[in-house]
Amino acid sequence: MARVIPLLVVAFAVGSLFRLANEFGVALFRMFGTMGIAVMGVLATRIVTGWQLEGAVRELHGFLGKLPEGWRVERAAGDQQSWRGYLVGPGQVLAVVTSPVANYSRGRGLARALERAAAEARAWAASWAGGGEAPRATPCVLLLRRQADDDARRAVKGIVVTDLDGLAAVVGQAAGNGRFGAEASSLL
Repeated sequence: MARVIPLLVVAFAVGSLFRLANEFGVALFRMFGTMGIAVMGVLATRIVTGWQLEGAVRELHGFLGKLPEGWRVERAAGDQQSWRGYLVGPGQVLAVVTSPVANYSRGRGLARALERAAAEARAWAASWAGGGEAPRATPCVLLLRRQADDDARRAVKGIVVTDLDGLAAVVGQAAGNGRFGAEASSLL
């Protein structure tokens, strides 16, 4: 609720500016009121995006709490709106980083956002040091606000790009097969 208070304050100020413009006939008040509407749009967008990210990270934590037998989370870090860590299973490791790219992103904007996330995932995978005969980590970008459709998967090559449902399928299939199966191969 505290996040909505600035939006309510701006809405009150915008209403007051339009009221003043009508009362006194000063167009300057109307101009600032119109600018205030744009500010309200930006604030509302940030609020909704924050709620979406927080909900997705909560779902991720729920999934991580129910990992199949033999799977564990290592070196997890993040906040309410992002997460990264290693999902370690029998003979395999996923180096997971999250991306906040939106479902409406397309074309070059989608590619740029996923390239940034892929670079972070590759660096995160390269920093994996499981010790001994540990397998190499497979970089994985987990989409928090977007479904992992063909556009998202084609944007970057050589890494797993998935959403939470896809990650559950990859881990579940890997747990059943003892390795990343056809689902993971199709995501690469």
